[in-house]
Amino acid sequence: GLYGPGVYFSDSPQKALHYAKTDKHLLLCRVLLGRFFFTSDPFRRTSRLPCIEYNTCRQDVCSHDRFSSIRARPAADGRHNEFIVQEKDQCYPEFLLVVKTA
Repeated sequence: GLYGPGVYFSDSPQKALHYAKTDKHLLLCRVLLGRFFFTSDPFRRTSRLPCIEYNTCRQDVCSHDRFSSIRARPAADGRHNEFIVQEKDQCYPEFLLVVKTA
């Protein structure tokens, strides 16, 4: 993905449905973001989440603490947020939604 490896979520059903294939099923999930890194630019620099000292530390391998997740608002459209987590324990599916289109 544009923001590295992880599970991608959106606060926009339209964005989520964009990725749905023929079946229009969505999972409504609780996502624990913790301390998130915000960006509007693609972030593919590393497979790890950025370090807390991101503005001053440009090393791929460092001993700084890491952000818990990424919150992205792509500059291309700016209409939705994307949330990326790397740990499965950060997301909890609550409902399966079946979307019917007219």
